[in-house]
Order: sequence, then C-alpha cells, then structure tokens
Amino acid sequence: MCVCVCAAGDVKVMDGLSNGLDAATTFDIIRALKTFVTTLHCTTVLSLLQPSPEVFQLFDDLLLLSHKVPFCDSDLNWAVFGNS
Repeated sequence: MCVCVCAAGDVKVMDGLSNGLDAATTFDIIRALKTFVTTLHCTTVLSLLQPSPEVFQLFDDLLLLSHKVPFCDSDLNWAVFGNS
C-alpha cells in the first residue's frame, strides 16, 4: 500500500488490499488510505471482497461490476445496511 500511495500520479489502483485481514484491520487501513488520498487530492480505485458495512460507508463513490461489465454507478446515498 505504501508504494502505491507514494507513487506519482493522480490515480492509485489497489487490488486484494484486504485479503487475509479481519474487518477491524481492513477498516483501519481503508480509513488511513482515505485520509491520504483526501490530502493528496487523488483518486483511488480498490477492489474489495465483501467489505463490512463500516468499510463500505467510507467510500465516496461506487461502481459495481458484474462479469466485467458496469452494473451500478452511485454516490452511495442509497446504501443502507440492516434496514429494509
């Protein structure tokens, strides 16, 4: 992650960032990453497998893919967990 954050460029791409980590550690990493990219004024693209609701809510925008095709593009205002 440090190499990606410190690398030159306005877009950072990370894959499998949370593999093997528990939800609390993933939350801490994503929260720190959000602080970095907000400070650096850059965009980060992440792929995460089953993020917790707390991690999910840290994101500003969402692009869901299904079979490599965009499925949903949203600003996350519709994302409510645990409520019907």
